[in-house]
Amino acid sequence: MAQALHVAAWRRMHLSVEALLAGGFPVVAKSSRGWTALDEALAAKDRELAHMLQRAAIAQVNAMHGIVRGCSLMGHAAARLVLPALSAV
Repeated sequence: MAQALHVAAWRRMHLSVEALLAGGFPVVAKSSRGWTALDEALAAKDRELAHMLQRAAIAQVNAMHGIVRGCSLMGHAAARLVLPALSAV
């Protein structure tokens, strides 16, 4: 299921990624090579797509834990992990 999101991210297909995310595709799912869709966007050096996937990953994790937007400790932790990688793009 998540494979479609990985391919869309790798091919830098922003509208397809948005549609798949809206459909509930899991951002944190890993491909057969162990990559997430965010990893694919970073490898493609697509900063905008990487930010989109980062926001979606934080929202999905928060939703799993019932955390209200704007009050997330996980969001801050994820940002500390992801933003250094985004600065290299």
